[in-house]
Amino acid sequence: MVLRGCLLGLALFSVEPSLAAERIWSLQGRVVDQEGRPVAGASVAPFWGGNGVTLEQLRKVEQDGKDHPELAMNEGRLEPWGHATPSQTDANGDFSIQLKSSNEWKLMAVDKERKRGGLIIVDPRHPPSRVECRLVPLIRVHGRVRVAATGKPITPWDRVYVGLPFNEDFPLGRLRLEDCASVKSRFEFWLPPGDYRLEAFGPDLELTKPHPIRVTAGQHEVDCGVLDLSPILGEYIWRRVEETKKSGTWRPYTQRYGQPCPKWHVIDARGMPKDAQPSDLRGKWLVVYFWSPGCGPCLETTLPQLCKFYEAHKTQRERFELVSICMVDPSTRTMADLDRMLKPIVKVIWGGKELPFPVLLDNTTKSMESFGVELFGVTVLIDPTGRLVQGDESTLAAILKNGKENRNSSRP
Repeated sequence: MVLRGCLLGLALFSVEPSLAAERIWSLQGRVVDQEGRPVAGASVAPFWGGNGVTLEQLRKVEQDGKDHPELAMNEGRLEPWGHATPSQTDANGDFSIQLKSSNEWKLMAVDKERKRGGLIIVDPRHPPSRVECRLVPLIRVHGRVRVAATGKPITPWDRVYVGLPFNEDFPLGRLRLEDCASVKSRFEFWLPPGDYRLEAFGPDLELTKPHPIRVTAGQHEVDCGVLDLSPILGEYIWRRVEETKKSGTWRPYTQRYGQPCPKWHVIDARGMPKDAQPSDLRGKWLVVYFWSPGCGPCLETTLPQLCKFYEAHKTQRERFELVSICMVDPSTRTMADLDRMLKPIVKVIWGGKELPFPVLLDNTTKSMESFGVELFGVTVLIDPTGRLVQGDESTLAAILKNGKENRNSSRP
């Protein structure tokens, strides 16, 4: 049972897709009870663990190289985690916490008895100088999980997240608020009143879409029933890459410099014909960028940078082309599907502008296998002779600035 790495990797560092170049800002506030009196010793954090495991304990077991099934017990016992270091209120109920403005927009405060709590919602685009959080009785939310196809319990472990509903104003914001791991196919959370959604996972299994729940003041508990988990669609890419590596046919793109550019696989396209291949662009420099709608840094940082590069060199486009290959799971079949998925990103992150360069859609692993790419956010450069060379768009920018091709570009 590989539970130790699962807990730390998924819950602490991958609560949502990580984002690059984030600005840290400090939020000050006060936590009070329902009568407005200060609450001392309350913890404030953007994310909470639901198994009674502290951050210190989690980091310690990560270092010992052993599995720890005890980390998936004690369901429902809250401990503050999160990307930001949790804060604790002083005698006056005051707290200060460091946050990442680009994607951290919610926190939860819970008293030291873990009986009362409250949500703090902020706008990271216009962060307040100070907030107040009023604690109310927490409500128990619980349920079970099983394998959809068989009705059997999830083995050897399951993991359930509870988070806020998707917010189009913060499309890359972290939604998850609490998590609970279990070796008993169950979950338990403690939440203040509000609307939430559940996500659930097991080994190679997932809840196919978030399960909405409403927690109402005055309730003693919310029984979510049984959540059915099905095979994960998104993970098939990684499994296929690993299979290809084991077969001995895998060759990383970094070992292919100086060799002809391979073909890509396309099911739909915008900006060029679906049947176009790199060989059709011979005579031009070609930048190929691999990304995914689930890659936060791709959406927030690299794709906007590539847009700027494309616009800055618009007078030289007869000498180069930039192609982005979007990797998706099999449920996404057309550019229209992708457009619906990216609508909030276009509006909020890209300033209402679509990507100006060609976008190729691949819902298989074939393009990644062909090029030897195993991660999203990889840029590959092809010279005018159609050979892979070391570099990216910054390398090409220098070549375009010099006004002449590098005759030795195809050498490994």
